[in-house]
Amino acid sequence: MKTMQRKWTCTIPGKKYGYKQRLTLTATAKLEKGGNEYPYFSITGDITTKNDVYVSSGQITDEIYQYIPELRPYMKWHLTSTQQPMHYIGNASYWAMFTEPWVPRETPLEKRIEYLHKAIVYGALESDKNVVPEELGDKELVKWLNWRLPNLMNAFNEDMGKLFNLE
Repeated sequence: MKTMQRKWTCTIPGKKYGYKQRLTLTATAKLEKGGNEYPYFSITGDITTKNDVYVSSGQITDEIYQYIPELRPYMKWHLTSTQQPMHYIGNASYWAMFTEPWVPRETPLEKRIEYLHKAIVYGALESDKNVVPEELGDKELVKWLNWRLPNLMNAFNEDMGKLFNLE
């Protein structure tokens, strides 16, 4: 599989970053294969001055969400491979507190729930409305995650088809 990539560019106010002039935001959506891994999806961005000096870069979610709204439906898939979200079961278990020694105690419950939902792309499926993953036991959570994975990947593939005009 060859890398699929699309870019969006817009100008944004520079004040937040300490600049008087407007800055350029370039967002890149990519589905790429690295080494022996399955292809994975990412949305990243760069904010630069008119002289191409980097101001910010990486997964600058807030800026992309605010200034490039057409990417909003796809942002949930960041770091999802063609097989599953990155470390799907492991990250879910970690944030659900089932691997306790590794979870920082100072992480507030609402943040753990937020990270859990993000790790499993919670809300991507209509059936997610019927389950509260943070209320499941460890075995029930893993069973539910495995049960929903085929539908989750169908939704991912459908969105990638739309984003990269594969339909």
